[in-house]
Parts: sequence; C-alpha cells; structure tokens
Amino acid sequence: MKLGGERVLDLQTLCLLFCQTLESYGADCTPKGTGTYTDTVADWAQDAVDYCFENGFIEADEDGSSGAADPVTRGEMADIITMLYHAAEAVR
Repeated sequence: MKLGGERVLDLQTLCLLFCQTLESYGADCTPKGTGTYTDTVADWAQDAVDYCFENGFIEADEDGSSGAADPVTRGEMADIITMLYHAAEAVR
C-alpha cells in the first residue's frame, strides 16, 4: 500500500485508534466523564478523546480547546505511540 504525502491524521482519529488498540489488550476505555475542553469533538470519537484526556495521554491547549480536529505532528505521533506501548504493557 502506498500512502500519499497529503493524508492527514487528526487527534480524534488517533485517540480512537489508541483506545481500540488498548481494548484489544483487554483494557476498558470507557471514560468516567466528559472532557473539560471548549471545542467540539466528532461523535464517533467523543469517548476515546474523553478517555485520553482523563488518563493524561493528551491535554487541552492554552485556550482550553482539545485540538481534536487538528493534524497530529510527527512528534505527537511518536509520543502517543510510546504512551500506547507503555499502557498496553500495563494491561497485559
């Protein structure tokens, strides 16, 4: 599969993939509440974004927004993959 350079992964999609991966290891990614961010998150990603906020995997921006629809940088991707690895290890 060849991926083009124009494709963008946003934070809410990454949170969803993060939670789906953790759940495949047996984790419960049900959030205990809703996030305290000021912007809107897509319905299909709401629980995953809330879970990631609650557990410190992501944080609100200075203006209080989640940045859920923002593209993920390479550095953020590397950080989240590292967190996912450690979280998955803890579940095993």
